Amino acid sequence: MLRPLPYPEPDRLVSVGDSIAHPDYFDWRARNHVFEDMTIVRGASPATLTGLDEASQLDWASATASFFRVFRVQPLLGRPFTDAEDKPGAPKVILLTYSAWQTRFGGARDILGRSLTLNDAPYTVIGVMAPSFRYPARGKVEAIKPLAFDTAAFKGVYFMRVVGRLKDGVSLGQAAAEIRGFFEHSVSNRSFGGQRMKLSVVGLQERQVANVRLAMLALLGAVGCVLLIACANVANLLLSRSAARQGELAVRSALGAGRMRLVRQLLTESVLLGLAGGATGLLLAALSLKSIVHLASEVPRIEDVTIDWRVLGFTVAVSLAVSLLFGLAPAFSAARADLNDALKRGSRSTTAKNRVFRSALVMAELALSLVLLTGAGLLIQTLWRLEQIHTGIVSEHVLTTDVYLSYKRYSTPQRMAFFADVLDRVSSLPGVVAAGATSGLPMSMVMTGGLTVGSVRAAEESARAEDQVSFRDVTPGYFAALGIPLREGRLFSAQDRKAPDLAVVNEALVRHFFPNEDPIGKRVSSGAFDGLRTIIGVVGDVKNRGREMLAQAELYRIDQEGNVGLLVIRTAGDPLRLTSLIREQVSALDKNTPLTFSTMTEQLDSEFTSQRFNSIVLSAFAAIALLLAAIGIYGVMSYLVSLRTQEIGIRMALGARMNQVLGLVIGHALRLILGGTAVGAALALGLTRYLSSLLYGVTANDALTLCSVAFLMAAVALFASYFPALRASRVDPLTALRCE
Repeated sequence: MLRPLPYPEPDRLVSVGDSIAHPDYFDWRARNHVFEDMTIVRGASPATLTGLDEASQLDWASATASFFRVFRVQPLLGRPFTDAEDKPGAPKVILLTYSAWQTRFGGARDILGRSLTLNDAPYTVIGVMAPSFRYPARGKVEAIKPLAFDTAAFKGVYFMRVVGRLKDGVSLGQAAAEIRGFFEHSVSNRSFGGQRMKLSVVGLQERQVANVRLAMLALLGAVGCVLLIACANVANLLLSRSAARQGELAVRSALGAGRMRLVRQLLTESVLLGLAGGATGLLLAALSLKSIVHLASEVPRIEDVTIDWRVLGFTVAVSLAVSLLFGLAPAFSAARADLNDALKRGSRSTTAKNRVFRSALVMAELALSLVLLTGAGLLIQTLWRLEQIHTGIVSEHVLTTDVYLSYKRYSTPQRMAFFADVLDRVSSLPGVVAAGATSGLPMSMVMTGGLTVGSVRAAEESARAEDQVSFRDVTPGYFAALGIPLREGRLFSAQDRKAPDLAVVNEALVRHFFPNEDPIGKRVSSGAFDGLRTIIGVVGDVKNRGREMLAQAELYRIDQEGNVGLLVIRTAGDPLRLTSLIREQVSALDKNTPLTFSTMTEQLDSEFTSQRFNSIVLSAFAAIALLLAAIGIYGVMSYLVSLRTQEIGIRMALGARMNQVLGLVIGHALRLILGGTAVGAALALGLTRYLSSLLYGVTANDALTLCSVAFLMAAVALFASYFPALRASRVDPLTALRCE
């Protein structure tokens, strides 16, 4: 979040919206006075790589030729593509990333000029990017190709992300003002498909980290709390250790050691302890780094996280700082001890002065632990509540795979015949319950547009935003494969492939367009891009925009063009056991079709990647904090019992019963727990409100969560203090008095 982007002068890179119409891009690029240059950046998408040992998928991205000027990057080998190559009909060229060059082609030095077949088209490799290069989009990118934008084919389509480089001396505010001025008078300001386009002009780094900034700051705060709790524990231990060494330090002082000499000695020991702890922590971080990176896959640039000199320097600095900070109090306390009192055996005068400080440290540990436990509890509740929301499909035992067919090698009838054959073959496999195909899986982006009832609207007529409907092309087995229930009417059948004017809709569409009406037999149209269709069935809602969102109106169309390359297969058992059999069936029809499999459960779980990461990490911090707090209160109570051994012995000699001594110690611990809980509750109510945007189904000041974690913390703390109290209740009075 803090490290600059890996480009020259990254603070001058500005993101200009995510869905800009292509006429605006060319207009703004030609007329603006604030940017040196602008470029279109498109995210990664899979391409089929053939001609090697076996067909595979290669993730590539596309950009305009000005990309290299805007980001000021150059290939390690070869050259970037030119403006002439960034035009329709130009020779097809491609640049590989360094990792793709190494893993797929073994770092071959003759890679330049080699022809690669991607999506059945030949591409010439003209360059290899440097190892440090990072494409500015989410997802893995293995190659970059020219966008070769066909202005005639894409007129009026909003889908482009634009990045510009500010001119020297131009501020972000000036750029935003000029671009917004252009925007207000451009074609983008008109409605398209019922939606009014929006514009955002922000720094590129700000845009990349915007979605994770709050979560990262919350986790950073959690790290700080754990560090403070650990330091409080260390301070308590050092105070106890210095108290136990008062006799030794008094002898040193009597033999001529000055106060600063004693302080230096104790601080040196503290620093050595801190550095040893820092080195151990650094080793643990290195060992767990791979797991953390995998868990935090949604965090931007997480793949760049390494244990480098910055981390080493930070660890050393923090280790020294906390060693000195929390070693000073015990060192000065020991150095200020009265020489005569310290030499008297059994004296408790000096150590008694530190009891209040130790108690305050324990209360601080408990308070910080309560804050972390409350935050973790809220995030865990959010994750649990999201997972309990029914998505509208039954994801268990469902396998998905993407089958890409080249539009050059397969005509529309051939594509339809291919997918029909594949589904027939897969359906006949043992263990397959149902098989279907679709143009877009649930929880994924699909085509949307306006819907009208009873007539075909003109192409230029704008539908209202609330009339937006998403469209999916499906095969008849799609609904059975995903467990989408039929509510009314009937589903598509194999015979409906010859009837393109039929539609199946979801309940959300019926509620919006046909309230208190029977939708079966109604005629609807999505405009000039689609004709009139008759509704033959109503199915249950699928929450494609996210579990926390209301279901969107959706219309399903029977596949007529072979665009259903996403297979969904329901099995009786573990779906992954069928991957080899399915691959064999597809390869029998086309051996150049690579397949990648995943379960539908994995697809849905990916929706919670960020919430799961936040919950797991914060819960781990909270658990560590609670453990440290328990150790802290155990250590303090044990030490207090050792200080009061004589007093306890006298009480028992005078007739105090075991349960009274037990209550005496537990009562002291309970006062610490109640004080820490009160302070922690106040802190939690003040700090957890900053987590509000990360929560769902639970408020930041949820009383049940706060009471539950307070009870948990109190129980753990009482358990930790029970053993010192039990030991105190078993003190032999004769032994205790003999010590004095």
